[in-house]
Amino acid sequence: MEVLFVSHKFPPSTGGMENQCYQLVTGMEKKCKVHRLIFDNKGSKLLFFLTLIRKIRKTCKEHPGINIIHFNDALIAGFCSFMKLTEMNYSRKPLIIQLL
Repeated sequence: MEVLFVSHKFPPSTGGMENQCYQLVTGMEKKCKVHRLIFDNKGSKLLFFLTLIRKIRKTCKEHPGINIIHFNDALIAGFCSFMKLTEMNYSRKPLIIQLL
């Protein structure tokens, strides 16, 4: 199984959500192949979101073995809902939303 994790909350930012996301991703790396689309706090967070669809498409094309796309928080969940309701989910991969 291959999972694409998408999040804008990840270390080096600090906080509970960042820690939870880090633990989830590193834990899953022990069980399966993991790909990451993570905001790295370099540049604009708005630009990260505006280019996210293109980055997801590119990553899925480069790694056709990705089975699941995992969105890690409520803000990403809104994006995920838009993606699910439109033809943006061209890959027809399951989309997972995690709300804490």
